[in-house]
This record gives sequence, structure tokens and C-alpha cells, in this order.
Amino acid sequence: MKPVKTETSNVTFVGQGCEDLPGTRYLCDDGITPGIETVWELNEKEKDQVLKEGKLYLYIMGRTVQPCFIATESAIRYEDKDIRIDVKGEVEDGSSDDK
Repeated sequence: MKPVKTETSNVTFVGQGCEDLPGTRYLCDDGITPGIETVWELNEKEKDQVLKEGKLYLYIMGRTVQPCFIATESAIRYEDKDIRIDVKGEVEDGSSDDK
């Protein structure tokens, strides 16, 4: 997988010996809780593996797990010049994906 810079990317994380990681800093719907979205592009071999196994593995360094989720599309939206994310599964028209 390789990290992808998107139209909403507004930060780049750098680490010695690591590839630059573009991301989007956002606020959750509560207007207080910050978060970061990163986007990853799979190569053909990885796509085949996901189709075959139906699994993704998330590795988090450290001793605790921060709240996180993996999605197949961005939940980022602009609101009053802030970048926000809807973690409740609501779409732009206000309807819910939970049916």
C-alpha cells in the first residue's frame, strides 16, 4: 500500500526512515474532538489478496489502541470552513446508512 495525498490533505507527517504520510486533520461532529484521515492505495496484488481473504490488518504502535475505524470511502466534509467527519454513518442529505 502507498499513502495518497487527497484534495483535503492539509498536513504531512514525516519520520526518519519513513515515507512522508499526507493526511487530513478534521474535527468530529462535536466540534471538539480532533482526528486525522489518511488514504492508502492498494496495488493489484493487495487488491487480489483483499478480494480473496476479505481482510485488512490495522497495526498501531504503542501499548493502547486509539479510537479508529477503516472505511471504503471518505467521511470528510467541509462545514463553516472547518473540515469535519461524520462518524455516525450519516450521509450529506441527513439520511442514515443504518437501515
